[in-house]
Amino acid sequence: PPSPPRSPPRLPPPPLPPLVPGEAFVHTPQDIRDEINSATAEKRNAIVFIPPGARLAFSSNVACSGDMLLSVRSSGEGATLDGKKSSNMFDISGGCSLYLEALHFVDGRGAYGGAVFAYGAGDIAMKDVSFTGCEASESGGGMNVYRSGDVTLEGASFSECTAEWGGGMYVDNSGDVALESARFVECTSGTQAALYLNGIERLALTNSQFVDNIASQTPAALFFTSRIAATDSILRNTTFFGNSAPGNITILAASPLTWDCPLGSWMPNVGQIIGDLSGCNRLCAEGQYGDASDHFTSDCSGPCWSGHFCPKGSILPQKCP
Repeated sequence: PPSPPRSPPRLPPPPLPPLVPGEAFVHTPQDIRDEINSATAEKRNAIVFIPPGARLAFSSNVACSGDMLLSVRSSGEGATLDGKKSSNMFDISGGCSLYLEALHFVDGRGAYGGAVFAYGAGDIAMKDVSFTGCEASESGGGMNVYRSGDVTLEGASFSECTAEWGGGMYVDNSGDVALESARFVECTSGTQAALYLNGIERLALTNSQFVDNIASQTPAALFFTSRIAATDSILRNTTFFGNSAPGNITILAASPLTWDCPLGSWMPNVGQIIGDLSGCNRLCAEGQYGDASDHFTSDCSGPCWSGHFCPKGSILPQKCP
């Protein structure tokens, strides 16, 4: 009789990207702890790679303390870090700096920082990192950064995260905060703001979205104060829709926050801003003109020139006929 058909050969798994020199493969939270311990003993940075598609379950957090960098990354579809509704994932202190890339934090729980807590840390940087369903009983549903260095996030998202202060993220008494292409969606704050920034240095908020966030006190989306009272904090190409707080107040800036506006328009740089916002929604006053992008009063660049006229929203004076 004929031989039974042979099963097709198994295809090998797709190749993983080449590792950064010195980068270690990890598959469990304990593997990350072991690499941190080895790096500490050898006085070097701890750099780890989690395979794409992996899911790491945390019953307790991974701690990094000391003058070193902890780099945790995946690639492609990314790796999932699951707090199982019982633990946050990283506790960073003692000058340790943190870099995260292509990671998805889900169901983290903590008092401060549902997924990541940095206290007395170095710089915190992330690329393509998401926080979903994370909760903090105090502050920073996804992440809490306190008395630390600069915070730089590129392509970060905070969805359905919850905290008393800063439903998505809370940063206090730290360095510069820069967010590029960030999303805060359906985060809930028992008091104020999806993004709560108190006593930082400068803020750069660019190409970001705040959608359907809820706060029990004002504002709904963004609270900002700077401890250096600088005038070079900027908000650029960022939208706010469907956010809810008493008085429909979306933003509260207690320190100057300059909007990058189209010419001929302006936005206030301090105080409360109400409702949905797709950018600068106020035109320079009639009789004034605005030829710069950083105006914060309706006078804009100043009064129309003699022999010229300036309708509302004028970029430059027009000669009288």
